[in-house]
Formats: sequence, structure tokens, C-alpha cells
Amino acid sequence: MGISFTRAAIATALFVPALVGLGMQLVQASSWSSRLLILALLLLAPEQAHMAGADLRQIQSVQRRHPDHRLQAFYRVVWATIVGQLLGFYLAAVGQFGGGLVMILGSLIGFNLLAPIRLAPGDEAPIIACGPQDRIDVLVLNSVAGGLGCLWWMDLGRFWAAVGILLIAAVYVAAKFKSYYKTWRKSASVSLAHAASAAEEHP
Repeated sequence: MGISFTRAAIATALFVPALVGLGMQLVQASSWSSRLLILALLLLAPEQAHMAGADLRQIQSVQRRHPDHRLQAFYRVVWATIVGQLLGFYLAAVGQFGGGLVMILGSLIGFNLLAPIRLAPGDEAPIIACGPQDRIDVLVLNSVAGGLGCLWWMDLGRFWAAVGILLIAAVYVAAKFKSYYKTWRKSASVSLAHAASAAEEHP
């Protein structure tokens, strides 16, 4: 296992204390607006922890086979995003829910504005040029959630802002799980086909 894979595991693990803190905040929350916002953060945190590790592992995997100067810029943007998200989740874990959420969403918006590529490790050309114009849908979603987060932070319609943020978080996580399921099913089909072929070749 390379250094980057170890860093990926550490990056993922660093989200765990924040998750524990958010769970404690949920138990202690005194208002529905706080509970709903904490639930949204609890939905987002495991997915962001997974993505932090996955991005770092993908960068190392692609770097080994397809060295490209763009990977260094992407690596820096990924780490800046991870640090911003960790700060946001830890702020929320100590009770600064609005500030934490705004920092998390600001980090995601920054990533989608600054990341010059996206990675597809399974493809023949795994490094794909991808700028803000290719991420308009995600940027719009993050910006709407960020606007709602600012409203919550400023104590303007907190309950409905929290409802909107929770709905956006649920849609985002559901879309991610759907994507993971399709990838898993495709990988499983390829593995089964390979196993059947091997069985035919080696009776």
C-alpha cells in the first residue's frame, strides 16, 4: 500500500470524530431547525468522508499508469477541499451549525470551480478535462444549499431553510448511492462473465 493510500485512509478517518460530535449534538438539540440541519450534516458526512479517500486513491492509481501534470493541481484542490470540509464538520460538531455548513458548501463550490479535471480510472483515457461549465448542475445545487445555509446562519426562516437543506442532502446522497449501485452491478456482471469464461476454458 502506497503513501497516498495511507493518506486516503487517514483523510477518511478524520471525519469520524466529527460524526460522533454531530450525533451528540443531535441528542442535545433543543429545536427542530437545529435537529433537521444536524440530520442533513449527518447524511453528508459519511459520503464526504468516502469521497475524500476515494479521490486520493484514484489520483494515485491514475498517476501510476498515466503521469500528467494536471494531477498535481487536482491533488492540491482535493486536499484543500478535504481540509475545508473537515473544518466545517468540526465546527458543526461543536455547535456552530450554520458556520460549519457554509464552510462545507463553500469548499464544495470551490472544488467544482477550481478542479481542472475529473478521473475515470477504469477508462482507457482516465483523465478527462472538466471545468465549471461541465459542473453547472452541481454548482447550482451547492449554491442553493449554501444560500439556505446563510439564511439559517442569519436566523432567517431557520426551520424552512433546514428543511430545504435536508431535502437537498437526501437527494444528493440518494443520487450518489444510485451511481454506486450501477458501478457495483457493472463490476459484478463483468466479474461473473469472466468467471464463466474461465470455467469454460478450464474444465
